[in-house]
This record gives sequence, C-alpha cells and structure tokens, in this order.
Amino acid sequence: MLFFKYLFMVGVLCFTIIRTLIKDPEKETEDYDPKKLLSLSHFLSLSFFNSSVAWIIFKVDSFLWLAFFSVVCKIILLASDKTKNAWLVKPVVICICLIFVFILRVPKESDSFINYLSSKGTYHCPLRYECVKITTPVNKKDEIHTKAEIIPIDDSSFNWYVLFSKGAIRLKGKEGKIVEIKGTNIAGWWIVTEEKGPS
Repeated sequence: MLFFKYLFMVGVLCFTIIRTLIKDPEKETEDYDPKKLLSLSHFLSLSFFNSSVAWIIFKVDSFLWLAFFSVVCKIILLASDKTKNAWLVKPVVICICLIFVFILRVPKESDSFINYLSSKGTYHCPLRYECVKITTPVNKKDEIHTKAEIIPIDDSSFNWYVLFSKGAIRLKGKEGKIVEIKGTNIAGWWIVTEEKGPS
C-alpha cells in the first residue's frame, strides 16, 4: 500500500512539473496585476512573521517550515531577473535560509535524545537513572506476550555542535550486559544505532 502511495505522489509531481513547463509565459503575464503582486508580497511578509513567532512560542516544526517557504517565495518575488547575477543570488539566499532552518531544528536540550528514544516504543526512560524496555516476544504457540524489563542507565551524554547534535546512552541489562545506543541529529532528524557489548 505504501508503494502505491509513493507511486501516486511521484505521478502527481511529474504531472505538475510538466503542466508548469508547457505554459506560455507571455499569456501568463497578461493575467498578472502589479497590485495583486503587492498584496501577495504583504501576505508573505505576514505569513513569515506570524509563523516565526508561533514557532518560537509553541516549538511546532510546521510553523518553522511555513515561515521558511514564505521567505523563499518572498525572495523569488522580490529578486528581479534584471538584478545583476540574479540566477546566482536566488539559490544562494535560499540555501542560506535553509541552513538557518536546519540549525534551528537541531535540538540543544540534553534530554532531547532520551525523549526521542522514549517516543519510539522499545525503550521508555521517564527517569534519568533507569529505562523500561518493552518487548513483545512470540512463544511456540504463536502467542504474543508483552514483556517489560527495568534497565538501569549506566551513563548518558549529549553534545550540540550547531549544525548537528550527538547523544548517547549506555544501559546495563541482565547479567551485566551493556547496551549502548548512539544517535546523531541532523536538521532535526535522529539517526540511531544500537550496539551490544560484553559485560
């Protein structure tokens, strides 16, 4: 089912790109009114400002992306083709804005990595000194049983490097077996690896 969703999305994307490219620019310019473009510019400024403030207050990523797209549209609208090196200015400014958004999305709080692990289902770490590991093993009769195991936290660390963050947590399981979970956050997305070592 997921494959068909991706296939449908690719089809829609291809259709919109082709439809945009076959339009006649001269006929389109006749429909545009400078007053309407000015209203659009004001709307984009309003959208950028309010979305930015909403993101600062509520820390919801949707507001940050809305602010980013608003400022990108504003740059495309204001940067005239008559501007010197306009073909280079637009992409450079947009890339700078994108890097700025990526930096804002990188978590700075030390608990962000543990909170991410807790949201993924296997490990829940409500306290700083222990986690609960939840597994659903299947027995010989094909019956699923939920199993909860309390595992103490041996050590944890978190470092913020502006463009990315790194987090790690070391758990001490049964018979002293060590499980180390490491994560790297790039632009707000975590890449997590789990390593099991001897006691």
